[in-house]
Amino acid sequence: MIHLSACLAKALAPEIRVNSIAPGFVGDTRWYNDLPDYEERRDRAAKSSPLRRAAGPADVVEAPLFFATSSSFITGTVLTVDGGAHLV
Repeated sequence: MIHLSACLAKALAPEIRVNSIAPGFVGDTRWYNDLPDYEERRDRAAKSSPLRRAAGPADVVEAPLFFATSSSFITGTVLTVDGGAHLV
């Protein structure tokens, strides 16, 4: 997806900007809430994140809003929304 986004950003510029969002663990969703070990997974994600909490849907929905309302000079970017978990 990252490579595809970069290729599309290059091919469709300057008329269209293409950016990607890479979320980490997102709790409080139907995909995770029904798992028998959901709370354990959520706690593990929170502990591995420098921000010390698991993301919720509201955290991730801010990413496309950022791209929609930010500088028109951003394209080909991947915004990682994982509370810094990728740093560990």
